[in-house]
Amino acid sequence: TIDLLTTTAPNLDGDHLYKKLNPALGLTWQVSPALNAYAGFSQGNRAPTPIELGCADPANPCSLPNSMASDPYLKQVVARTLEAGLRGKLAGNMEWNAGVYRTVSSDDILFVGTSTSAGYFTNFGQTRRQGIELGLSGEQGRVNWRINYSYLQATFQSEACLLGANNSTRGTSAQCPITSPNEIYVQKGNRIPGLPAHSLKLAANWRASDSLHLGADIQAFSGQYARGNENNQHQADGANYLGSGRLPGYAILNLHGNLELGAGWEMFARLNNVFDKRYGTAAALAENPFDNNGTFQNDSNDWKSETFIAPGAPRAAWLGVRYRFGK
Repeated sequence: TIDLLTTTAPNLDGDHLYKKLNPALGLTWQVSPALNAYAGFSQGNRAPTPIELGCADPANPCSLPNSMASDPYLKQVVARTLEAGLRGKLAGNMEWNAGVYRTVSSDDILFVGTSTSAGYFTNFGQTRRQGIELGLSGEQGRVNWRINYSYLQATFQSEACLLGANNSTRGTSAQCPITSPNEIYVQKGNRIPGLPAHSLKLAANWRASDSLHLGADIQAFSGQYARGNENNQHQADGANYLGSGRLPGYAILNLHGNLELGAGWEMFARLNNVFDKRYGTAAALAENPFDNNGTFQNDSNDWKSETFIAPGAPRAAWLGVRYRFGK
């Protein structure tokens, strides 16, 4: 596209072309009737989205990255994955699975915040996501259950200086230019924000009768680093920097039930977050222009850098009736 009205940035010029050949190879081996082994390699790519392409200029960060503009070119993300695992059956109608994987992404696209509500997308050298996945499920009479656990190690695999204006270590690294006082130094091995290392999911369902089914599930996640704390070094000082730059882990319990009324009709009920747990699903380092009383501070020197948290959903309940065609 060519912007005939405005010839200089930021305008609507853009010329992007992406193509990639992605090979994949997979092998499975039925070791025994109760044991199966698998391994594989695959490559995938992701072209930048219109939102990412339209908000990729550090000099013109977006308040809401939802418009096209002549921002710098972004490379496509290329991910290469190796995986292997085992799955099988045990006595008592139980099934299990165990797998390991490693995905290395080149030119991963990150969102870098420049203020509380603005930022831009940029390519990063390499990132790596590797871990294990374990699962166990079974059925005992009228009860069926499952347990799933995963461990994820998501880390940066390249070094870079990223904007981190609300990080307590900004401007303190000798590796970053002295002319960029708001940058933080991200080292190889630093954990990627927004991704918990541990997750556990438990679920059970009870067929109380042919028409009544009751169930429960628990979802638990470990803590994660806040966006803006990519170097994992932010520390609260109680004065200018408030909050640890981390989001604590949490666990919630959900209940559900289903009663068949006949002729295709059924009643359902669900209760999420039974104990009304207060938790957060995402976090970011940003400036707070309000004081403890909620009054806006006219002097920006009085603004504090804090850990902003996206709250999780509170307790919620549903009760309804639905009809299934064809029953």
